[in-house]
Amino acid sequence: MTTVDPNNITNTAMDDEAYANQLAANVLLELRSKKRLTQQELAKACNKNQSYIAKIETGKQNISLKTLHQIVTAAGGTIDIRVKVRKRHSRRTELFPS
Repeated sequence: MTTVDPNNITNTAMDDEAYANQLAANVLLELRSKKRLTQQELAKACNKNQSYIAKIETGKQNISLKTLHQIVTAAGGTIDIRVKVRKRHSRRTELFPS
């Protein structure tokens, strides 16, 4: 299973879109590395262009979760999404201070 740790993405000032693009890039890069596939081989397996795969891997292409799933499964992988809920620091505001 490929695990992407969002804490390993170095630019914490990224906007949400760039952050999501980088996560997708990391997924494909790790998938290709583990499966020992070239961009061309991965593109052929999922019926996409090699240039499209390259744009995803460089974070320059927006990609839906559906498309990411199609690419990963075409290469024989799976996607496992885990959500961690952080405890929020509660800032208690008194409505009626004494």
